Amino acid sequence: MVLPRAVIFGEALIDLVQGTPGQWKGYPGGAPWNVARALSRLGVSSAFAGSVSLDSLGDEIVLQSEAAGLDMRFIQRVDRDPLVAIVPSSRPPRYFFAGEADLFFDPVLMPEGWLKQAELCHFSCIS
Repeated sequence: MVLPRAVIFGEALIDLVQGTPGQWKGYPGGAPWNVARALSRLGVSSAFAGSVSLDSLGDEIVLQSEAAGLDMRFIQRVDRDPLVAIVPSSRPPRYFFAGEADLFFDPVLMPEGWLKQAELCHFSCIS
């Protein structure tokens, strides 16, 4: 079984950004998840190792992960509230976090032998 060269641990979340007052838009993000996607798009076989919610916000992260070519065996779906970064102002930058899905990643569920094949592991998390 071929496993990814790079495994990035941490959070994936939805940035809920207010543009004009009362107008909100969601963007999938999270620094570790973005690193994993960037590596994959650069041709490095990569995985994001983290947990995301079972709702539509988690679904979006999974869809974007698949589109980026991440190894999906490392993403865990959990029945918890999604992690959301709420950004009421970008000038000046202001944000806070809600949710808990990222806290329920279980390393026991990772694919067997992943550590022997990984050349790079990056750990980053707001939790």
